[in-house]
Amino acid sequence: MKIGLSLVVLLSMAACGRDPASTAARPAGSTAQAATAGAESVAAVAQGGSSRAVTLRFVLEDRPRVGATSHLRLEFSAATPQAGVTFRIEGEELGFDAGSAPQAIDVTQAGATSTVAFTPRSPGLTAATVHLKPSGAEAAEILYDIPVLVEPAG
Repeated sequence: MKIGLSLVVLLSMAACGRDPASTAARPAGSTAQAATAGAESVAAVAQGGSSRAVTLRFVLEDRPRVGATSHLRLEFSAATPQAGVTFRIEGEELGFDAGSAPQAIDVTQAGATSTVAFTPRSPGLTAATVHLKPSGAEAAEILYDIPVLVEPAG
């Protein structure tokens, strides 16, 4: 339990406290996608087993603050293209509606991105949960947790 909480806090601090200037100073990767996706994004924490048809990374584009709209960029990737992947995101304290309709995306070898807006309701450490359903009738839903540290209003 202590390790899991430590991991959530560490990921949250890495996502919320990154310095855009330090990202520019990093050496370029071997491919353009690796340089843009890996340089500033953080891997979302998957619940359950280790096999994933689609993986998720994220970027908090703004510092989340109570009452202010923030943006969360989701970066999906897969070893083989996945058409018709659906996802929905929930997190009551972040202003995501648990009953929101799933969104469909096609994850190509180059990946896919989606940006969602949210308005946090209370300060502190919380999490958004992404429900991801790969294509295929027998594919199991994958749950990813994204830790978010919300600052007080003001």
